[in-house]
Amino acid sequence: MLDSRSLSLAAEANAKKDEFPHLDFLLRIARDMWFHDLQSLKAIIPYLSYLKPHRKLFLLGTALSILFGLSSGLGIPVIVETLMKDVLENREQIKTIWPIVGIGAITVGIFVVRGLAGFFGGYLLSSVGMAISVRLRQDLFEKMQALPLAYFEKNKTGDLLTKVNNDANAIQTMIIEVAGESIRQPATMIAAIGTLIYMSITNGEFFYLLLFLLTVPILVIPVKLIGRHLKKRGRQLQDSHAEVMQHLNENLDALQEVRSFSLEEPQQREFNNRLETNKTIQLKLKKYELSQQPSMEIIISIAIVAVFVFAFQAGIEFSIFAKLAVLLYFTFDPLKRIMKMVNLVNKTEGSLHRVEEIMDMPLPMVDPPDPKPLDVANGEIAFKDVNFAYDEEPVLRKMTVALDAGKSVALVGPSGAGKSTFAKLVPRFYDTSDGVISIDGTDVRDVRQADLRRNIAVVSQHPVLFDASIMDNIRIGKPDASREEVEEAAKRAFAHDFIERFDDGYETICGERGDRLSGGQKQRIALARAFLKDAPILILDEATSALDSESERFIQKALADLMHGKTVLIIAHRYSTIQHADRILVFEKGQIAEDGSHDELHEANGLYRRLYEQQKF
Repeated sequence: MLDSRSLSLAAEANAKKDEFPHLDFLLRIARDMWFHDLQSLKAIIPYLSYLKPHRKLFLLGTALSILFGLSSGLGIPVIVETLMKDVLENREQIKTIWPIVGIGAITVGIFVVRGLAGFFGGYLLSSVGMAISVRLRQDLFEKMQALPLAYFEKNKTGDLLTKVNNDANAIQTMIIEVAGESIRQPATMIAAIGTLIYMSITNGEFFYLLLFLLTVPILVIPVKLIGRHLKKRGRQLQDSHAEVMQHLNENLDALQEVRSFSLEEPQQREFNNRLETNKTIQLKLKKYELSQQPSMEIIISIAIVAVFVFAFQAGIEFSIFAKLAVLLYFTFDPLKRIMKMVNLVNKTEGSLHRVEEIMDMPLPMVDPPDPKPLDVANGEIAFKDVNFAYDEEPVLRKMTVALDAGKSVALVGPSGAGKSTFAKLVPRFYDTSDGVISIDGTDVRDVRQADLRRNIAVVSQHPVLFDASIMDNIRIGKPDASREEVEEAAKRAFAHDFIERFDDGYETICGERGDRLSGGQKQRIALARAFLKDAPILILDEATSALDSESERFIQKALADLMHGKTVLIIAHRYSTIQHADRILVFEKGQIAEDGSHDELHEANGLYRRLYEQQKF
């Protein structure tokens, strides 16, 4: 933050800009340069709170880094100036070898201190940086668990994976670098500048100090110019990583379709194109990264030549020239590293913003501050004046309906009529735009989401099994269930027999997405979960639509048992699934067009009958 003195000087300079035409231009450049730096540093501020649990290690690492800086910027020049200079200039007074041994021991001691302080300081600060990175990934994953389903439907999986992996890696690298160098290098530079000022005063040679002060702003110029490009290319690179990851993820999810339609070559070309684009952006980014070092080296070399010419013209002794030249090195070298660190922040700024897009996203569905208990006794579901839209087009319009407890209700209608949306609103996978959804008279928004969903079991058309054992996949329905309870649930889902035929039985690993099991087997595992959970409300979303006749026969038997005594919502396109429902709701354009039993709706000769005759439920 600027103090009153700085603000006063800025105001005075601004008042004189008309008197000096070039002053306004210089002021604008300075303002823009420092503004961008402040913005970059501001992006790091939210992550400083992650230091709190590790503050002791951070302070210890900081202290060691300061010790490293002092031993570099102060210790080494003092050895050269006081000890080695006195010995070399007064050889005739040295009668024994012990002064030389002493100087050597002190020199080695300082370098040992410098080396150990650098190692342990860097290690501790790096460990803090890695711990922060781990916590960042944990928070990012936790936030993604709380985001609504609509967010994932609108954002590409590859982009989300890149944010958790590549962007977090970039931030980790930046944090570790900043943690390790932000203390060490300034400490080294401050110690060296202090020594340079002292020796300049002692030797009456202020040219070195003046040269350093003039060189610093010149060194900043290439850093600033390069930094702007690094910001732009850094964001482009992470976006490109996301495109590559998205294509790879999409291809792996569609291997059967790729082979069925002979898409191997087009897929390979597209992947190659994205990789080439990624490579081009990386090379541009690397070009700017690598251009920083030589540009600064050239400026510093010019400064060194200027020192040499000045020393020659002024007749300065070599000893004075050497010690001040060493000091200049210890001022310029940490300055170079600081500038490199600044541009690393610039490069990472795109990743910071991409991660913040998730971390700063408001949660539309949150638990109430004073939640009501929900112990579903009956399972009566009521919709009252419910409106819902994914974007602007309404999906449900003024939906008002009450579903009796312990009854099965089939939801049918043309595609896009609102059936699945209706069912997803009950467990609050989405929130209503208007209206109230209640269970046993309690608004679902007045209870904790976990309490609500504990009372609801969902069996979908394509159940997801995790890459874990069959036992663990079934136990998801009730994490503390005993083996006997799991096996009983599997028996009721007609899954026990095929599980026992596996060599490892219930310890058989299902594979990624359950790919080691057939579709019917996965469906029965999903039903076993629902049996184990034994929730009073059951949602069956196309639970038998993609099965062969034998698998469907088993599952229909299991469903009849599972549905007994529960409030059931059935979304299906097969008449065999809905014919035994107690009630059928016919959806059309976001509203309930017909309501009744199969016989009643068939006799009414309306939409249901047309769908039934065409089998287009």
